[in-house]
Amino acid sequence: MTESAAGMPLRIGPHTMRNRIFISAHTLNFAEHHRVSDRHLEYHRRRAAGGVGLIVTEGLRIHPTSLKRPETLSLWTNDAVPGLARLAEVVHDEGALLFGQILHSGREAADAYPRTPSWGPSPIPWARGAALPHVMTDEDIAELVDCFAQGARRVVEAGLDGLEVHLGHGHLLQQFLSPLSNARLDSYGGSLEGRRRVVDEVLAAVRAMVPGSVAMGVRVSGDEFMDGGLTVEHMAPMCASLVEDHDLDFVNVSHSAYVGGPSLSTQMADMAHSPTPFRSIPRAVKQALGSSVPVLAAGRVDTLEDADRLIAAGDADAVAMTRAHIADPTIVVGRRAGATQRRCVSCNQLCIGRSSEGLALSCVVNPEVGLEEAWSRIYSSLEAAVSSRPRILVVGAGPAGLEAGAVAARWADVTVVDGRTEPGGNIALASRVGTRRSKWAQMVEDQVAACEEREVTLKLDTYVDPSALNGDAWDSIVYATGAPYHDRPVPTQRAPYRSIVADVTADLGPAGRFIVFDDVGGWPAWSWVEHLLDRGHEVHYVTPLSSLAPQITVYSRLGLVSRVRATGRLSVHLMKEVESWDGSRVRLSAAFGESVEVPDVTAVYDLGVPVSPHTDGWPRGVVVGDAYAPRDAGWAVFSGRRGGLEALVRSGAVKDPATCADLLHRLTTLPLLGL
Repeated sequence: MTESAAGMPLRIGPHTMRNRIFISAHTLNFAEHHRVSDRHLEYHRRRAAGGVGLIVTEGLRIHPTSLKRPETLSLWTNDAVPGLARLAEVVHDEGALLFGQILHSGREAADAYPRTPSWGPSPIPWARGAALPHVMTDEDIAELVDCFAQGARRVVEAGLDGLEVHLGHGHLLQQFLSPLSNARLDSYGGSLEGRRRVVDEVLAAVRAMVPGSVAMGVRVSGDEFMDGGLTVEHMAPMCASLVEDHDLDFVNVSHSAYVGGPSLSTQMADMAHSPTPFRSIPRAVKQALGSSVPVLAAGRVDTLEDADRLIAAGDADAVAMTRAHIADPTIVVGRRAGATQRRCVSCNQLCIGRSSEGLALSCVVNPEVGLEEAWSRIYSSLEAAVSSRPRILVVGAGPAGLEAGAVAARWADVTVVDGRTEPGGNIALASRVGTRRSKWAQMVEDQVAACEEREVTLKLDTYVDPSALNGDAWDSIVYATGAPYHDRPVPTQRAPYRSIVADVTADLGPAGRFIVFDDVGGWPAWSWVEHLLDRGHEVHYVTPLSSLAPQITVYSRLGLVSRVRATGRLSVHLMKEVESWDGSRVRLSAAFGESVEVPDVTAVYDLGVPVSPHTDGWPRGVVVGDAYAPRDAGWAVFSGRRGGLEALVRSGAVKDPATCADLLHRLTTLPLLGL
């Protein structure tokens, strides 16, 4: 990529990035008692080896009131330095730079972990129902400033190439900057100059700890996307002033605030957004700074081509491709080598979805994330143990079956069969539920490409009855048949439900009034709700649950709720069931209060219940994906990859099957043990 804009080197303070692609800070939840673990080392080593120019550590928390869970990293004490030094050595050995991000998360820090109330500039919670923060005193602020300085000192001692002070994403320093979270009347509030005072004190203290051999910069939210909040018109000139006042080497521009509203959904823009949706923000900051220091930009940059265009247009000097590197660590070298890649689909399900729940980060399209070393041991063992190429049949070409076929084909002759005329199973259907979910098709394309690359025989429109299979014709069989959805009749219904699955591509006619019943609260039903609303229909969403979309991560849910509410055509009925439906009128029973009637209903939709097949009587094999237990796409891909290798171990072509089987078993126990 050296001939492209993104492939050109970039001078950043005293160091040179080998290209202009970087990985921004993102919480992994791999830490052991707030310290760098071996999982950190291997995760970042893979991405540095993949050719990225710069990696920024996840937020290094500088004070006990910001520690949160023990799986996050801290700089609170000197014993954090050795682990960071090991991480720096690993990243440097692969040719990339490593910067440390230092932060205090402020009012959204969870009280449950440190058992200490969170800190904030004012008694304003981050969301409705959240705990009020402790209002910081002058003494607290002085302690905070010193902790930032000591954190910077530890970053320097660990041998990192640079550090960034986090002023964005609604964390503590941005809470002081923003008039929405800072209502102080003392010298740390009021005017912009007063609200900025603590930022200046922190940056001055940090600058005093950072020698000229280490780059120093800030990460900012260029726009809070909130009425009355900070906008790019405020932040662009402020960035120029901060650079001049504190001799900064770079500015890393993001957006949003950590609040219980749609702004938070922009921070990790999912597939409902178009690529590079926020490029105007770093562009404005770059225009304010001129050529004084590099501007780094983050915000849904999915491909190297998008990065090239953004940099060539002068919107930024370097571009973050963080989720893209979670999905595929080899983006940079992979493109140069022409290798098949696994592209991020911006689903937010196992990256920020797991991370925000305190779970170790993973990825729907890359089940090796966080378990890189464990998967490597399995591959190495199989490489040494497979003595011949067995014949493996995979029944089903959904995400689990395609994944099983692609991985097994490294050592086996694989045939994948499916009775449908297209691959992808329910993921292919999901990709057609409106344009906001269309990126799922990309996952199917990448899985099919991996199968083609490894010469898997893919037979579509070929129905195979598992119970009629002759197990002797194959050395091993993988069952990835999925779990069909079964209708749920209403006891007093006189008109049938409509099937969401059947109507995905149907012409629904002129504007009507639809009921969507959902007792799960995930994307399948909510995608359909948004699909109907986008086509001008009125929708009544009915659920026995007590909250909206609990199975969708908050980073996507807040944006979804904002979009559907803005249509003005959605009514929500929480804690209610469909009692009767006569073809026109729907009666809803309520867990509390009065029943509700909805007249003139065009149709009632229910996704139904996915039911895994009974495998009794099938020839012995490995059952994966929804056929084993209905779950999500991440489970399908993980179980498919694991199942494809398990089928290989069972095929008789592996010299030491017990050892290989044990390694596969550890894939499911390692995450539980936190290893």
